[in-house]
Amino acid sequence: MRRYMALILILSSLLVSTPVTFADGYTPTPIKGTGVSEITPTPQLHGQGSGGTYYIHNVHEPANPPGWVPVRQLLVGSGCRGYTCGSTWTPSSPQGLFEKPSDRSFRGHGVGDGNPPSPLAVWDGRAKCGDGAWASGTWYHNGYFRIVWGLPQCHWEYNRFGPGEHAYVCDYYGSWNGPTSEGWNFAETDTCFVDSPDPVNPGTPGTPQNPGRTVSTPTPCPVTARGYVQPRMLGFGYFPRHPVVVGQGGKGFYLTARFAGGRFWEEDCHGRRYTDDPIVYVGVSVSLADSSRRWIEEDLAARYYGARVKGTYPKRAALFYGRSMSLGVRWPRGLFEALDPGYYVAVFTVRTASGKVFTFTGRVPVYLGDSTLIR
Repeated sequence: MRRYMALILILSSLLVSTPVTFADGYTPTPIKGTGVSEITPTPQLHGQGSGGTYYIHNVHEPANPPGWVPVRQLLVGSGCRGYTCGSTWTPSSPQGLFEKPSDRSFRGHGVGDGNPPSPLAVWDGRAKCGDGAWASGTWYHNGYFRIVWGLPQCHWEYNRFGPGEHAYVCDYYGSWNGPTSEGWNFAETDTCFVDSPDPVNPGTPGTPQNPGRTVSTPTPCPVTARGYVQPRMLGFGYFPRHPVVVGQGGKGFYLTARFAGGRFWEEDCHGRRYTDDPIVYVGVSVSLADSSRRWIEEDLAARYYGARVKGTYPKRAALFYGRSMSLGVRWPRGLFEALDPGYYVAVFTVRTASGKVFTFTGRVPVYLGDSTLIR
């Protein structure tokens, strides 16, 4: 039986890298609560007048869940600094173990039984002493929580490191979501677990007073199934209803879409529990369909001298950076300029916080001013 007195508080130490100081006096410092220091840039890339964007991502430790105190925070995310961090960097979703002090429940020697104060899972049960009585000690209510990050707060700091060397600074704030799982742990403090000294030679360790120590065996409740609910495209739309090619009375079309994030789930005897996997990036690539390209170059060219594909495809755009379980996006520059008639295929790329990538497709018809026949 392992002891859980350590479940009251265990503080992890920070790993601090050797600081680097730049010409403007800036010195990177460890990020509080992440367990690792921030990543410093490669010095030879800095201050040589080559220009570029220097990214600063600061991760802020969230406040404890109300009524809970930390036991062990398994933080795996950190901030990121440097020319290679990029604007798409996002923190991971670390997990933490917490304890609810208000639920501590003491049991005296031989008082009560091996059942916890409430019908939650028993992670470490109550032991019996050698005389068959239940050991004295305390029940501790523990729970695992996972961080959910809000949208980053970002801004530019132009020429921070010299002419043409700009800083893109983002601060991330989150909150603990959960508990994703809960359980009871019993920490024995009974004297029956203390070795008695030899009465003739007090300096000589004796034998345990509780030989044959037994432990209560809680009803097992293992995870029986795990799965994942994929993100969904809740809607795809364009306006006007019948777009016309530019140059023949049309101006193009507005492109919109709406998405929902993914969710992990696991099942045990208590039921099914879900953990959000929010969307952190959405991009789109718009191309003229191959069938429409052939129609312009072959059939339409036979009707109209000089008919050809005028646009350059694909046209790409990043539509969303952040963290959300439900969001709407649109083509970032307003109207999509449709230079060619035919079907336009929009392929959306969605990336979630866990690193999973999904694609969704929509089609938009664009008509000639003098014909509704497109391919």
